[in-house]
Amino acid sequence: MNKNNQATILQVSVVHEIAVFLCQHDAHKGEDRSRVSKLFRDTFYGRKACALSCFMYNDFGLRSEPPLGSTFTREYSRIFLFQRFHQRILHIYVDELGDVGPFNPKSPIYLISLVFVDQSLDRTKGLGQFKRIEQRYGSGSFIHVGNLIRGEQPYAGFARDRRRKLFFGLLTYASGLDFRFARVRVEKCLMDGPRHLADSLRHSLERILDENMAFFLAYDRLIVHYDGGQKLCTKTLQQAFSTRFSHVQFEKTLQFDDTFMQVADLICVLGNLEYKLNHGTLSHSEACILGNSRAVKKEVLGRFKRKRL
Repeated sequence: MNKNNQATILQVSVVHEIAVFLCQHDAHKGEDRSRVSKLFRDTFYGRKACALSCFMYNDFGLRSEPPLGSTFTREYSRIFLFQRFHQRILHIYVDELGDVGPFNPKSPIYLISLVFVDQSLDRTKGLGQFKRIEQRYGSGSFIHVGNLIRGEQPYAGFARDRRRKLFFGLLTYASGLDFRFARVRVEKCLMDGPRHLADSLRHSLERILDENMAFFLAYDRLIVHYDGGQKLCTKTLQQAFSTRFSHVQFEKTLQFDDTFMQVADLICVLGNLEYKLNHGTLSHSEACILGNSRAVKKEVLGRFKRKRL
């Protein structure tokens, strides 16, 4: 483990200790900040956090002087008093692609997409423009991106230009939103059966959570949204998140209930396109809507490159 990772773990430890203190002292809500700072400094949690901070700054050279004493407690008490009574909430929208059956060249992978949205951010950016495009070119209130690209129902009667405008309208809308995303992908040809597939999915998701633990611990609540379409995906989410976070809750959210479920579906389809691009298996229908491999990589996948977790 390198020094940056160790420093991050220590910072999270300091955060945890202060948060525990504040959670156990609800009466501090209306008290003066300086008094809270003094109370905190005199507690076991305060002394331990100061010691952790001293070690962190001295050992890793993050600052010339460790922020001990009143300076330290004033700074961190202010931050965590605000976070204690103004909760930070992370919404996690989930969609899946594939099935649990045996390997099929038409469905070579099982993929889960996770879209992370901070509740405090603007969730309506560009929504009006997208709704106008949807009303003009779309069918219904939810766009099934995979079906749209392939020209399957309910888009079988749509002209290619209409499908293309609808897809790129959704793409422009989604790329302008504030979110991060991650994907879990398993190649079914490497799996021995459904149980092996389930274990691989869970381990891959757990690895993503562990590698980004500081990101998730920065929030007071994690809300996982999924429509419950596949038991395998539901079980994978519950096992991975519940064993790591006590502040997580699960909500059944249908595709029509939240526009970010639409974004999760899009991220799933883009993950499938990325796999096909890497293996040279882009279909004719996909090339007709999206363009050649270079166009897909630059104009489609490239828009979301910086949004990866």
